Amino acid sequence: MNEEEEKKKLETKEGLSDFFSDLGNDDSIDSDYDEVDQYIDEVMALLENYGNISGGIVTLNTIFKYLQQRNYPDIEKEDCFEIISRLRVNRIILDELVFNDIPDFYLYIFKEIDLDEDITSIIKIYIQNPKMTKNDIKGKLSWDNSKIEKVILKLQNHNLIKIEDNVITFPGIPL
Repeated sequence: MNEEEEKKKLETKEGLSDFFSDLGNDDSIDSDYDEVDQYIDEVMALLENYGNISGGIVTLNTIFKYLQQRNYPDIEKEDCFEIISRLRVNRIILDELVFNDIPDFYLYIFKEIDLDEDITSIIKIYIQNPKMTKNDIKGKLSWDNSKIEKVILKLQNHNLIKIEDNVITFPGIPL
């Protein structure tokens, strides 16, 4: 069969079927790609777009709700832990923050951020009081104003917080 005849054959359903019939046996196709990998692809898209808004942090609930609203309304929260595990292995998720006294809260870091003890303390206050102000920080942590300002500036430099009408919010921690 010459080249012209082969091109003509590809214009028919049978010809296309014959042409693609051996793809299922192609060893170069990764047969290990599973449903969790599909979820991971979606989460990677989320992180790529969300990083500028959140400063590089995301909660488990954000990932869970995002996947539910996309193409996976039946996803279980437990599936998200497997997703996170694989993202950690691949160094996409760099660290996590969990508070033993705050149930069902998991914060994941996917950009280079130094979450020191001061930042962690402010995040914990925010989780318990989403309308947090500098006075709330001062009352809970007994810090002086200069320390509060220093830590707030560090949070702003990492693009982790927004301040509007004296209320401090973490866009990456929707509550």
